[in-house]
Amino acid sequence: MTLVLAAALVAPATSVPALDFKRDENVGGLHLKIPIDYVAGGHDDAEFLLAMHWPSLLPAAADGAPPLGRDILFIDGDEDQLALALPARFETMRRYVGAAPQAAGERFGLQVFPRDAVLSQGHYDPHLELLVHAESGEIRSVVTCDIEGAAIGPVCHDELVFHRAHITLSFAKALLEDWQAMEIRSQQLLMSFSASDSR
Repeated sequence: MTLVLAAALVAPATSVPALDFKRDENVGGLHLKIPIDYVAGGHDDAEFLLAMHWPSLLPAAADGAPPLGRDILFIDGDEDQLALALPARFETMRRYVGAAPQAAGERFGLQVFPRDAVLSQGHYDPHLELLVHAESGEIRSVVTCDIEGAAIGPVCHDELVFHRAHITLSFAKALLEDWQAMEIRSQQLLMSFSASDSR
C-alpha cells in the first residue's frame, strides 16, 4: 500500500506539454514569433539575428551565436527605413570597392562589378568584391564578399528587402552559388514564423 501511494505521488497527474519558447519580433511588415533556438542576437546592430544550419535550416543558436562556418547561415533583419535603399547601398558600395558603374560579367546569376584601380584613383577597399542581382533594371540584392586570400574564411553578405524589412544573409563564400536558394528559403522560413495576427 505504501509503495502504491508513493508511486502515485511521484507520477504526474496530467502530461505537461513541453515549453515552447518564442521571441516576438516586429520589423517592417514582418510580425514574427521566432523559436528561441534560432535567435543568435539582435537589438544592437539589427532588430533580430538568426542562426541556422544550411541547407537544413535547422536552428543553430541553442547555445548562443555559432561561428560562421561552412554550413552556417545568419539572417539579420532591420527596419528598411533605417537602412539605405538598395540602389543607394549599391552606389555606396561601388565607390567603396572602387568598381566601374557597369557590370563586367556574371557569376552564379549575379552581375559582377570588379574593382577598377584607374576609376577609383587608388581609393578603394582591395579586400571586397561587389555583386548584384537585378531584374528589369531594378536592384533586388546587393552582395559583398571577401576576396580570396583576404580572410582565413571569406564571407559574403547578401542584402535584400522583404516585407519592408532590410534583410542581410551572411554565409561562407564557399556557399555563394546557393545565394538564390538562400534568399528564397530564408523568406519562406521567416514567413513560417509569422504571428497568427499577421495572417
